[in-house]
Amino acid sequence: MDEMFNLRAYIDTVPDFPKPGIMFRDDARLLESPRIRTYAFNLMRGHLDEAGVDKIAAIDSRGFIYGTGAGNGLPIVKVRKAGKLPVPPHDPIVHRSEDGRLVVTERLVTVYYGLEYGRDALQIHRGRIQKGEKVGVVDDVAATGGTAEAAARAIEYEGGVVACYTFLIELPGARANDGMNARERLMEHHGGMDLVKSLLQF
Repeated sequence: MDEMFNLRAYIDTVPDFPKPGIMFRDDARLLESPRIRTYAFNLMRGHLDEAGVDKIAAIDSRGFIYGTGAGNGLPIVKVRKAGKLPVPPHDPIVHRSEDGRLVVTERLVTVYYGLEYGRDALQIHRGRIQKGEKVGVVDDVAATGGTAEAAARAIEYEGGVVACYTFLIELPGARANDGMNARERLMEHHGGMDLVKSLLQF
């Protein structure tokens, strides 16, 4: 990669979306340009290679774009919003954590988490991640870190090891009700280790 591009110039800011007070960072122009998006994908792939990952966990939904672009040649596991992964109608619960945030059925691992603008849940299919596999978590934006931490909890339940997080954009000023931003939350989750890589900060 001899050429260098100013990725920030390809990100637009949309105020008060999806709710008042949120500054939405729109990557549409970055994705529209084959050269610019490939440049971004290659930088993110560098993070994954440096961490020596075996597999990518791509977070719904724009994480699928960046995970696929950065992860050429690597297996990809989809981390989806609740209700999006196909399972039989009868999928009995086999484990529930004491805090209720982790619910495991025969087919799914579900983790509930808080967003900077609400509450949601993420799911992965059981058996997609093997014990000891080094996993790179990929998404477009890291704000308060709830989504990425939820993905990590699901990966770890299955025996995987989160080796790194790579994001297009990190928002250090976005803080949850507990006062933590994404990097702080993920460092706390990993006992002080900083596994977060981002291409841009706003």
